[in-house]
Amino acid sequence: MLGSWQPKRTGLMVTAAIVLVVACLSPALAETLTDAAEHYRPLMAEQIDQSLAGARLLRERIAAGDLEGAKTALTRQRSLDLAGIRDADVSRS
Repeated sequence: MLGSWQPKRTGLMVTAAIVLVVACLSPALAETLTDAAEHYRPLMAEQIDQSLAGARLLRERIAAGDLEGAKTALTRQRSLDLAGIRDADVSRS
């Protein structure tokens, strides 16, 4: 009977140790996440501004019946969006 109880006790001790380590690290992890979010905030704001400007230009070109201008605006906006995704991926590494 004692032998069957020992693995449960060891598992409980390991679980308790993991919980203690995670509890101690949580503030550090939260601070790291906050720092990363603050680092990303200016890039995100810039990309939102670019997206809004591109959407406005596209809407204006469509309203004016300028198909070529609308195509150009759409192509430019897509390339900016893709560049922003690549920039975000690079800044995370």
